[in-house]
Amino acid sequence: MTPALTMWSDARRQFSSEGSAGQPDFFGVGAAYRITSDISLEARHRQVSLRGDSAGFGITNIGVRARVGPNTDAWGSYQIAGVDGSHNAAIVGLNNKLRFDNGLTLNGVLESRQGVGNASIADPVRALRHSASSFFRRGEATA
Repeated sequence: MTPALTMWSDARRQFSSEGSAGQPDFFGVGAAYRITSDISLEARHRQVSLRGDSAGFGITNIGVRARVGPNTDAWGSYQIAGVDGSHNAAIVGLNNKLRFDNGLTLNGVLESRQGVGNASIADPVRALRHSASSFFRRGEATA
């Protein structure tokens, strides 16, 4: 298996919206470096433009993705949003695809996101959770 680099870009431009529920425009770039056939390191950045006079912001994700089964991926990443760290987050996720013979695919995604910006430096919330039992026992399950 030879390591490989994949790069991409994505963007969204909303030309019109009604009310205040419009999604912001963004432009993003990303790269994934495949270490083995099952593990890759990923980095991406999105620059977001808000409507009106509001200033935009940037979001940067750095993480790892692993294939844990034939149609299952798991990932963990750290999201940086802003210079002061108050909107940063740790993210873990699981993606499972069920493929049918007729060409349809059912895709299920579970993601847990824990903001870490306002936690003290000694708070264990700054580390990714290691066991599902401690995660659900504390009543903090979010998806």
